[in-house]
Amino acid sequence: MRQYIIVNESLGMSPGKIAAQVAHATTGYALNAVRCESQEVGENLLLWFSRHKQRKIVTKSRGFEMELLPNILIDLGIPFYAVYDTGANEVTPGSLTAIAIGPQHKELLPKWFAKLRLL
Repeated sequence: MRQYIIVNESLGMSPGKIAAQVAHATTGYALNAVRCESQEVGENLLLWFSRHKQRKIVTKSRGFEMELLPNILIDLGIPFYAVYDTGANEVTPGSLTAIAIGPQHKELLPKWFAKLRLL
């Protein structure tokens, strides 16, 4: 299992801003896992992930593709966490900066997912 993070490269974020958005995405996903799942399921997921190297793969996507991604993930039933920036610096308020998916088995993701480029 791996956690996948997709960063919106069309926003031209600085490396520090990208790092912050990736952190927001992974933290947000973890908090939602505990809140949205039954407490036991969420805690078991986080415990398993913490014991298995917390593998993360960071990829990139562009504006239009990135904006469509949340709806595609919802339609496929793939849990995710999307980060929409407050606009305090660098990007327009409400911009979709990053999406965290999983931890998830790569076999359970659509085949096109493997075509995303690494950041």
